[in-house]
Amino acid sequence: MRQSGIATRSGCRNGCPWSVDEAPWSTTTARPRRAPTRQRNRQLLRVMKNHKHLAFFFLYAAMPTLCTGILGVGVSFKWFPVADMLRGLSLDILLFAPMALLPQWAALAWIWLLFPVLLGITLLSSAHLVVYGAGLSRFAIQSVLETSRGEALEFVSDFSGWGSLAVLACVMLAVCWSLRQALRHLRGRDARLQWQAVAVLCVACVAVVAVGVRKGDRFLASSTTYMVLKSVGSYAEDMEKIDDMRRVREKAGFAGVRLLDADDAAPRTYVFVIGESANRNHHSLYGYRRPTNPELSALVGNGLQVFTDVVSADTHTIPSLRKTLLFNELDADKDVLARRSLIRLLRDAGFATYWVSNQTANSDGLTGTAVLAGDASDTRFLNRARHEGNSVSHDEVLLTELSRILADPAPKKAVFLHLIGSHLSYSLRYPAQFDVFTDTPQLAPAPWRNGQDIGFINAYDNSIRYTDHIVSSVMHAVDATDTRAFVVYFSDHGQEVYDTRPIRGQDARNPSRHMVEIPFMCWLSPEYRAANPDFAAEVAGARARPFSLAWFAQSGAELARVAFEGAQPRESLFDAGYTPGPRLLPNGETYEAMLRRNGQ
Repeated sequence: MRQSGIATRSGCRNGCPWSVDEAPWSTTTARPRRAPTRQRNRQLLRVMKNHKHLAFFFLYAAMPTLCTGILGVGVSFKWFPVADMLRGLSLDILLFAPMALLPQWAALAWIWLLFPVLLGITLLSSAHLVVYGAGLSRFAIQSVLETSRGEALEFVSDFSGWGSLAVLACVMLAVCWSLRQALRHLRGRDARLQWQAVAVLCVACVAVVAVGVRKGDRFLASSTTYMVLKSVGSYAEDMEKIDDMRRVREKAGFAGVRLLDADDAAPRTYVFVIGESANRNHHSLYGYRRPTNPELSALVGNGLQVFTDVVSADTHTIPSLRKTLLFNELDADKDVLARRSLIRLLRDAGFATYWVSNQTANSDGLTGTAVLAGDASDTRFLNRARHEGNSVSHDEVLLTELSRILADPAPKKAVFLHLIGSHLSYSLRYPAQFDVFTDTPQLAPAPWRNGQDIGFINAYDNSIRYTDHIVSSVMHAVDATDTRAFVVYFSDHGQEVYDTRPIRGQDARNPSRHMVEIPFMCWLSPEYRAANPDFAAEVAGARARPFSLAWFAQSGAELARVAFEGAQPRESLFDAGYTPGPRLLPNGETYEAMLRRNGQ
């Protein structure tokens, strides 16, 4: 009998080893064996259910970080609050671990101990974000600790809008809800965790501590809770150090101070505008192809003098400001922070002195600008962000403060305005209406530039154009006072923006000319020029002289027409007997030697 060769349900007639459902020519698909998969899913759900209390414990511990991150994104519409939040959440594991690992009574005590801390920090950081548009910083915490009753009431009035109160209410409800959930799941948790969960938690804690030790304070400060607690804990020590240094500086006054021009009672307004990271090679006033200085260009010939060969004293802000504003040559035998400053000289000359900054105070110990700024009779730091490089605080806030100062009846004023200028990140430094450069700039071909680099160059040029608007606005505001006045503008240092290297930023060990070549210009009012005609002519004649900001303190004194005992006017850029010295860079090399080495 002929065999059909067709498989039946009972098997293959030819004795083939597979059943009909397994035959390769069969149109019937074998049923999958789902029992093990379902069993694994049930086990996973059981594990999640047994440990869901851990999620609520972590949510409670992470409330300040979560609220700050979510509100930060809503306020800034930028990515960096998310990055800070993710780093902060990893640190919150250390607050969460005791709730999971300790006995129930100890975990309950830990939860209640954390509640006032977490609630206070969450409310304070949320209020700061809504009012100032930036997360809490160490300086902001110190300001809160020093706040008077009147200042506290002013802050509350700023936060009293319906929208702000709604945010505050939502934040408070979120913290209280997370507390309720933590307490609820604490009562229902298992007596002990499975050993796998304990091991994971211990490894996570060790990993966080190790990363914190290696990365340092910048990583740890990503946690709002850590940053607030550390700021409060170190407040007394920091203030004691700063107060000690201020007492030293208060004793370091000037003798024989007098004004050089006639009519001592004449009102005077002197403004020093300190820029940030401005490379003069990106200024149209210095030949750049893009029109980055339309407003300042209009002032040339109307009292504005542009100096063409000035370099910064350093490649970074704090050492540059020390070298620029201190009389380092006169006080070379003293500790650098005990040396006298141009700010103190003007104060001793009878000027009401102001330091108004759109940068953070950087008041960690004695390293920041707060000590120098403390020489002024009135100090105002407007940028209270945790990381100024990630903050959106446009320099126009300085114009509002300047208007208030100019309205002060004091006859003699000296104002130091510290811009955030072109500080990284460039795109955060100007409002939307100054986003004017979006095309490809006409630059010499360079192998290290790509499309993304062009975007950074465009943003940098936009920040330069915005600074042009700010500086010219300052000059117009001062001109309206009809006093003997000047506005001098310079940048603390330059910036390499893919000009000669594949970087954006500075390198103190190997500086390029773009890192130190800065804009320097001076506007003199008609009243100033009329009272000092010979000196005004000397200023105009100094535009091409080689100069370093390391000698600026003496130059600033002469520009302010202030003499004092021990003055060395020949170091002044504006003195007829000025002789330039070696312009040293932070690596010990001279500017001229650096140019020769780079073939420039």
